[in-house]
Amino acid sequence: MTRQKVATGLTGPVSAGRAGIFSAVLFGVGIIGQGLLHRDYNQVTELVSALATYPNGWIQNVSFVIVGCAMLVFSIGLIRAPLRGPGRRVGPALFVISSLGMIVAGFVPMQRIAGEYVQPLGHVIGALMTFLGAAGGLFISSFAFDKTPRFRGAVWAARLAGLAVGVLLFIFARFAMPEGTPFHAVAGVIQRVMVLCWLLGIISISQCLIRLSIKPADAA
Repeated sequence: MTRQKVATGLTGPVSAGRAGIFSAVLFGVGIIGQGLLHRDYNQVTELVSALATYPNGWIQNVSFVIVGCAMLVFSIGLIRAPLRGPGRRVGPALFVISSLGMIVAGFVPMQRIAGEYVQPLGHVIGALMTFLGAAGGLFISSFAFDKTPRFRGAVWAARLAGLAVGVLLFIFARFAMPEGTPFHAVAGVIQRVMVLCWLLGIISISQCLIRLSIKPADAA
C-alpha cells in the first residue's frame, strides 16, 4: 500500500510536531550552552532562570519566549489532532497554559538585587503555569493517546513524564527551593531532571504528530 502526505498548515501535524521538537532541542541546548559560558554559574545549585541575571541574560529571556511560542504551535496542533477518549481536550489545553507560562517567564525574568536572586511574582506565576501545565498535559493526554491508535507510541512516555514532572515539582517546591531544606544544595539538578522529563515527553508526542501527517492512500 502506497502512502501520501496530507497538506498541512502552521498548526497542522507536521508543523506542530516539528515545533515541539524544535522547542525541546532549543531549550535543552540553550540551558547547557549558556551554563557553560558562565564560569561562575553553578548548574548543580542554581536555577535555569538565574541565567537571565548573568551577562547577556537577554538570550535566556528571548529563548523562553521563542520556546513558548513554538510550544504553543505544538499545543494547538495537538488540539486539532483527531484524539479520542478521555483527556482529548483537557490535556492539549493544559499544554497551551504551559506554553503561555513560558512566554510570561521570558517577559518577567528573574533578577539579582544586591547579590540576591529575586523572583518577581509574574515569573513565579509563569513558572507554575509552565510546569503544572506540562505535568497535567502529559499525564491527562496519555489517556487520549491510549484510545487513539496512531498516538499509542507516546502513551507511556507521556504518562511517565507527566508523573515525573508532577512529583519532581512537588519535591522541588517543598524540599529544594526554600533555604535550609534537604535538597536545597541540588535544586538546580532537580529542576534540570524535571525539564528533561518534560522535554522527552514533548518529543515523543511530536513524533506521533509528524507520523500522523502520513496517511495510507485509498486502495485502487
